[in-house]
Amino acid sequence: VESLIRSSAWNVLVLQDHEEFVTNQELRQVSRKALREKYLPTLVLNNKKYKQQQPTKVLFLQTFPYKSARLRESIGLGGFEEFTNALLDGTADYSNLTTEFAPTRITADVIPMALAVETALLDYDSEDYIDDEGLPWTDLYQRDNVHPSPHATWLQACLIVCKATGRAPPVWDLGLETEWRQRARKWHSKPRDDDTARRYEANDLREHDVFSNMRLPTTRQAEILRQLACRLILAPLSSDTKSGSKPG
Repeated sequence: VESLIRSSAWNVLVLQDHEEFVTNQELRQVSRKALREKYLPTLVLNNKKYKQQQPTKVLFLQTFPYKSARLRESIGLGGFEEFTNALLDGTADYSNLTTEFAPTRITADVIPMALAVETALLDYDSEDYIDDEGLPWTDLYQRDNVHPSPHATWLQACLIVCKATGRAPPVWDLGLETEWRQRARKWHSKPRDDDTARRYEANDLREHDVFSNMRLPTTRQAEILRQLACRLILAPLSSDTKSGSKPG
């Protein structure tokens, strides 16, 4: 990470920590120390090196919250709400630490992915949305109930655009579906080391090209998710934000 930070000037830098470190206060101290002693000093020096006029914006991306109770329990957080709250607390902690470190050189904020998933559960997991064009909460998860689906990936992309630019993201383009499947097939065909291959085989993923064949959001579903991102980060969508312009 340090070498990556040193490699370029950064207007916006997105960081994400492993969920076990975010949610466990004892483990979180390891990440706090890395921020305080390595990453943030390097970022400050980098900011000076490239003579940046504006502070670097550091955005901490909340980890995608597990739907699987078994995996939540494995890290001592059995309830979905408990797990989500721990993710919110941990990323807020990182953001506060970063803001206080060098306020003239670095600003910090949180990309609320976990909050967005929780909001989707509360707002959209109803009979009104469970149809071919609706948005069941389960659509945000792959079949392992752990990893994000294309729906959730699109939601995350919208959140990042909103937070990084202060603007509403563009509407879903059907051309994205073609690009997704092309990239997914390319990624799926990449050679993997033995350990990675065993993990995929154990999860029964090698027998199914799930990455290129999994269902993508419909235009309506994509718009629901786009509006959710805007609602959480920007003002509610109005006529001047529907095209991706900055809200008034």
